[in-house]
Parts: sequence; structure tokens; C-alpha cells
Amino acid sequence: MVMRHIHFIPLLLMLLLPACGVRVPQINEAWQPADVDDDLIYRIVKSIRCEIITASREFHEEKYTDGPRIDRLLPDDWGVQFTLTLTADEKSSVNPSGSYNRNISSATDILAPGGKVAQSLILPFSVGVSSQAVRTDTYYFFYTVPELVRQRALPTECGEWNPVTKRVDLPLDRSGSSYLLSGQLGIRSWMSKALAVNRGIPQSKSPAGKNLQVLQYQIKFVVDTLLSANPMWKLAAVSTGVGGQPLFSADRTRTHDMLLTLGPTDVSKGGVVPVGPAVALHTTGQFEQAVSNGFRQALGR
Repeated sequence: MVMRHIHFIPLLLMLLLPACGVRVPQINEAWQPADVDDDLIYRIVKSIRCEIITASREFHEEKYTDGPRIDRLLPDDWGVQFTLTLTADEKSSVNPSGSYNRNISSATDILAPGGKVAQSLILPFSVGVSSQAVRTDTYYFFYTVPELVRQRALPTECGEWNPVTKRVDLPLDRSGSSYLLSGQLGIRSWMSKALAVNRGIPQSKSPAGKNLQVLQYQIKFVVDTLLSANPMWKLAAVSTGVGGQPLFSADRTRTHDMLLTLGPTDVSKGGVVPVGPAVALHTTGQFEQAVSNGFRQALGR
């Protein structure tokens, strides 16, 4: 009776297996609203932008003397490049395995106790099917320092619209599972130390007299969720679950990556853009992000 229903179990497990790797992954977790109904990415960007604005205003107001000149710690001719990369990597696999076991006639061995040695035939087998889907959302933003420090009330930049008062006076909505929503990414602490280095260490300038030092900061959060099961049966002639991999597994890896580059801007090209070294460093950081994510996906981590 038991043997009659065993062959239905792998099929049942495949039907119950989460759809990891066989659909477009959601950036949101399964227990959160669907992408089309939620503004998770908007809230992440707004939260990070709030930290950038708060720190920029503080250090823009701080001044120091450089010979006869009085300069701002965060100069007016600087800008901030900000890239947000959200990756969801989902993978599922089904790996049934088993063996056919049969005892055969004992062999004669004069050295063995009793002169007999038990013999058996074992034929192991295994198959595997896996599927993987990777989704990457990338967002790039550029802000000049004058734009970040312009005289607007901070609650307007770091608050939410209140439909009752018809004003932006609600606290910033930080609900969601992303650690980038915490508001504690260390941007102010990093900017304080980086700008102190920029001010205190002499460096060469461009022909136009512009300081070309570029500062960069990166934060990455990687969360891996794994579900696996490997039921085993041991019957007279057949055993299952004898392989090195579980019968089924579902894996979801979520990577939230923020790359921040602070440096001088160039107004000689008909607009305000980052200078060449700032663009090069930010592009290098993005390339390193892509390589790191590629290796992680290739290694199944």
C-alpha cells in the first residue's frame, strides 16, 4: 500500500515548491505588497537622499581658512553621484535520488568468521533539475551641492505628505525589509572624515585651479533565504534520499547596494556635470558591483 503512493511524492513536492527561478523575481519580499502596488524603491531613494541632504547642509555651513581665502568644507562647485542597485536572485532545484538494493548469495571465505561473507547489489541513481532567475534594478542620480543645500525646510525633503493638514509634515515612511531604509547608513560619519582628509592633505589641482580629489562610499546588504528538504525512505528493495543534494530546495538572495561618489563638477560643457575623475571612479565602482554580483550568482551564493 505504501509503495503504491510513493511515486506521487516527488510530483507533489514539485507542485508545492515555491516558484523560485521560474518567474521574474520581485524586489519586495513575499510577505510585502507586490511591486506594482508598493513604492519600496521610491522610499529607499527618498531615505538615502534625506541622509545626503542632512549631511550636505551641515558640512556646507562649516568653513575654514585656506591662506587668504575662506572656503566651505563642502564646496559649492561639488556634486554627488548616487547609484542604487537592487538584485533579487532566485533558484530552485529538484534532485531525486535513490538506490536499488538486493541481497545475493553469500560468498565463501575461509578467513571470514563462519567461512561466509554476506553480499549485496546496490545500484544508486540520481537526477537533477534546477532553474534560476535574476532581476537587477539600477537607478542613477546626480545632485549638485547648491541643489542639496538650497533653502527648503528639512521636513519637506525628509517627510511625507499629510492628506489631513495638506502639508509635508509626517515622518519619513521607513517601512519595509530593506536595510537601506534605516536612515542610519553612516553617510554623515563618512562624509565628515572624507571631507577632513580632502581639506587637510595637499593635492594637485587642474589647470583651472579646481581640486580633483574624489571621495566614494559604498554600502551593500546581502540577505540569503534557503528552504530545503530531503525526506528519506528505506524499504526492502529501494532506498531514497541517498544523494549528496536535498530532494528539493528553494533559494532567494537579495542584494541592496548603494554607491555614493562625491567630487567636483564641471560647468565648461554647457551644463553642470561631474568632472572626469569623478565619473571614472563612479563607473569603476559600478563595474566592481557587477563583477561581484556575477561571481556570487555563478557560485550559487
